[in-house]
Amino acid sequence: MNGLMEHEQTTLREWPEVLADSLQYKRQESVNVTIPRRQNNISEDLEQHVLRLQADNLNLILEIRKKFIFPLGSSVVDFLRNHRSISQILLESEAHLKQYLGSETVLTLRAPIDESGSPTLYAVAIWPGSVKEVVSGLEKFEENWWLANSRLASGNLHFTYELV
Repeated sequence: MNGLMEHEQTTLREWPEVLADSLQYKRQESVNVTIPRRQNNISEDLEQHVLRLQADNLNLILEIRKKFIFPLGSSVVDFLRNHRSISQILLESEAHLKQYLGSETVLTLRAPIDESGSPTLYAVAIWPGSVKEVVSGLEKFEENWWLANSRLASGNLHFTYELV
Protein backbone atom coordinates (compact mmCIF):
# COMPACT_ATOMS: atom_id res chain seq x y z
CA MET A 1 0.00 0.00 0.00
CA ASN A 2 2.83 2.34 0.72
CA GLY A 3 4.01 1.84 -2.84
CA LEU A 4 0.71 3.10 -4.18
CA MET A 5 0.99 6.35 -2.26
CA GLU A 6 4.43 6.97 -3.66
CA HIS A 7 3.09 6.51 -7.16
CA GLU A 8 1.95 10.16 -7.25
CA GLN A 9 5.01 11.07 -9.22
CA THR A 10 4.48 11.72 -12.88
CA THR A 11 5.94 9.30 -15.37
CA LEU A 12 7.62 10.47 -18.54
CA ARG A 13 4.61 9.32 -20.58
CA GLU A 14 2.27 11.53 -18.54
CA TRP A 15 4.28 14.73 -19.12
CA PRO A 16 2.48 15.82 -22.28
CA GLU A 17 -0.86 15.69 -20.45
CA VAL A 18 0.49 17.44 -17.36
CA LEU A 19 2.15 20.09 -19.49
CA ALA A 20 -1.02 20.62 -21.54
CA ASP A 21 -3.08 20.93 -18.35
CA SER A 22 -0.62 23.45 -16.97
CA LEU A 23 -0.59 25.52 -20.16
CA GLN A 24 -4.39 25.38 -20.37
CA TYR A 25 -4.63 26.71 -16.84
CA LYS A 26 -2.24 29.57 -17.59
CA ARG A 27 -4.06 30.35 -20.84
CA GLN A 28 -7.35 30.57 -19.02
CA GLU A 29 -5.81 32.74 -16.35
CA SER A 30 -4.43 35.24 -18.84
CA VAL A 31 -7.71 35.33 -20.77
CA ASN A 32 -9.62 36.05 -17.59
CA VAL A 33 -7.31 38.97 -16.87
CA THR A 34 -7.69 40.60 -20.30
CA ILE A 35 -11.41 40.07 -20.86
CA PRO A 36 -12.64 42.40 -18.10
CA ARG A 37 -10.38 45.19 -19.36
CA ARG A 38 -11.70 44.77 -22.89
CA GLN A 39 -15.25 44.63 -21.59
CA ASN A 40 -14.67 47.90 -19.74
CA ASN A 41 -13.44 49.50 -22.96
CA ILE A 42 -16.44 48.16 -24.87
CA SER A 43 -18.80 49.44 -22.17
CA GLU A 44 -17.18 52.86 -22.21
CA ASP A 45 -17.26 52.97 -26.03
CA LEU A 46 -20.91 51.95 -26.04
CA GLU A 47 -21.75 54.56 -23.43
CA GLN A 48 -20.01 57.27 -25.46
CA HIS A 49 -21.79 56.11 -28.62
CA VAL A 50 -25.19 56.26 -26.90
CA LEU A 51 -24.43 59.75 -25.58
CA ARG A 52 -23.46 60.91 -29.09
CA LEU A 53 -26.67 59.45 -30.53
CA GLN A 54 -28.74 61.23 -27.88
CA ALA A 55 -26.96 64.52 -28.57
CA ASP A 56 -27.46 64.08 -32.33
CA ASN A 57 -31.15 63.34 -31.80
CA LEU A 58 -31.55 66.41 -29.59
CA ASN A 59 -29.88 68.55 -32.27
CA LEU A 60 -32.29 67.18 -34.88
CA ILE A 61 -35.24 67.99 -32.62
CA LEU A 62 -33.94 71.54 -32.22
CA GLU A 63 -33.60 71.85 -36.02
CA ILE A 64 -37.16 70.60 -36.46
CA ARG A 65 -38.31 73.19 -33.92
CA LYS A 66 -36.99 75.90 -36.24
CA LYS A 67 -39.35 74.71 -38.99
CA PHE A 68 -42.36 73.35 -37.07
CA ILE A 69 -44.12 74.68 -33.98
CA PHE A 70 -44.52 72.37 -30.99
CA PRO A 71 -43.97 72.64 -27.23
CA LEU A 72 -40.60 71.32 -26.05
CA GLY A 73 -42.04 69.35 -23.13
CA SER A 74 -44.68 67.67 -25.27
CA SER A 75 -45.56 64.26 -26.60
CA VAL A 76 -44.00 65.38 -29.90
CA VAL A 77 -40.53 65.38 -28.32
CA ASP A 78 -41.15 61.92 -26.84
CA PHE A 79 -42.36 60.72 -30.22
CA LEU A 80 -39.27 62.07 -32.01
CA ARG A 81 -36.97 60.48 -29.42
CA ASN A 82 -38.64 57.11 -29.91
CA HIS A 83 -38.91 57.33 -33.73
CA ARG A 84 -35.53 58.73 -34.72
CA SER A 85 -35.92 58.15 -38.45
CA ILE A 86 -38.91 60.53 -38.55
CA SER A 87 -36.74 63.55 -37.69
CA GLN A 88 -34.86 63.53 -40.97
CA ILE A 89 -38.07 63.03 -42.95
CA LEU A 90 -39.65 66.03 -41.24
CA LEU A 91 -36.66 68.22 -42.01
CA GLU A 92 -36.81 67.26 -45.67
CA SER A 93 -40.59 67.62 -45.88
CA GLU A 94 -40.66 71.24 -44.76
CA ALA A 95 -39.23 72.67 -47.99
CA HIS A 96 -41.67 70.63 -50.07
CA LEU A 97 -44.65 71.66 -47.95
CA LYS A 98 -43.66 75.31 -48.32
CA GLN A 99 -43.26 74.81 -52.07
CA TYR A 100 -46.83 73.57 -52.50
CA LEU A 101 -48.57 75.49 -49.70
CA GLY A 102 -46.61 78.74 -49.74
CA SER A 103 -43.62 80.00 -47.82
CA GLU A 104 -45.78 81.77 -45.22
CA THR A 105 -47.61 78.59 -44.19
CA VAL A 106 -47.28 77.86 -40.47
CA LEU A 107 -46.48 74.22 -39.74
CA THR A 108 -47.13 72.54 -36.41
CA LEU A 109 -46.57 69.06 -35.00
CA ARG A 110 -48.93 67.04 -32.81
CA ALA A 111 -48.57 63.55 -31.41
CA PRO A 112 -51.89 62.41 -29.95
CA ILE A 113 -52.21 58.92 -28.56
CA ASP A 114 -54.93 56.77 -30.15
CA GLU A 115 -57.30 54.29 -28.47
CA SER A 116 -54.70 51.51 -28.56
CA GLY A 117 -52.14 53.69 -26.78
CA SER A 118 -49.95 54.28 -29.85
CA PRO A 119 -48.87 57.79 -30.76
CA THR A 120 -48.99 59.08 -34.34
CA LEU A 121 -47.26 62.23 -35.49
CA TYR A 122 -49.26 64.77 -37.44
CA ALA A 123 -47.63 67.60 -39.37
CA VAL A 124 -50.38 70.19 -39.58
CA ALA A 125 -50.45 73.12 -41.99
CA ILE A 126 -52.34 76.00 -40.38
CA TRP A 127 -54.31 77.35 -43.34
CA PRO A 128 -56.04 80.74 -43.54
CA GLY A 129 -57.32 80.23 -47.10
CA SER A 130 -59.94 78.01 -48.68
CA VAL A 131 -60.26 74.28 -48.28
CA LYS A 132 -59.88 73.84 -52.04
CA GLU A 133 -56.47 75.56 -52.04
CA VAL A 134 -55.00 73.60 -49.13
CA VAL A 135 -56.31 70.28 -50.42
CA SER A 136 -54.84 71.01 -53.85
CA GLY A 137 -51.47 71.94 -52.31
CA LEU A 138 -51.36 68.83 -50.13
CA GLU A 139 -52.27 66.62 -53.10
CA LYS A 140 -49.36 68.08 -55.09
CA PHE A 141 -47.07 67.58 -52.08
CA GLU A 142 -48.17 63.94 -51.80
CA GLU A 143 -47.82 63.20 -55.51
CA ASN A 144 -44.47 64.91 -56.00
CA TRP A 145 -42.65 64.07 -52.76
CA TRP A 146 -44.51 62.27 -50.00
CA LEU A 147 -45.50 59.11 -51.91
CA ALA A 148 -41.85 58.46 -52.76
CA ASN A 149 -40.73 59.02 -49.16
CA SER A 150 -43.66 57.83 -47.05
CA ARG A 151 -42.33 54.29 -46.63
CA LEU A 152 -39.51 55.72 -44.48
CA ALA A 153 -42.08 56.86 -41.91
CA SER A 154 -43.62 53.37 -41.55
CA GLY A 155 -47.12 54.83 -41.22
CA ASN A 156 -46.17 56.94 -38.19
CA LEU A 157 -46.35 60.36 -39.86
CA HIS A 158 -49.34 62.05 -41.49
CA PHE A 159 -49.66 65.43 -43.18
CA THR A 160 -52.89 67.32 -42.79
CA TYR A 161 -54.26 70.86 -42.43
CA GLU A 162 -56.27 72.97 -40.04
CA LEU A 163 -58.38 75.90 -41.16
CA VAL A 164 -58.18 79.14 -39.19
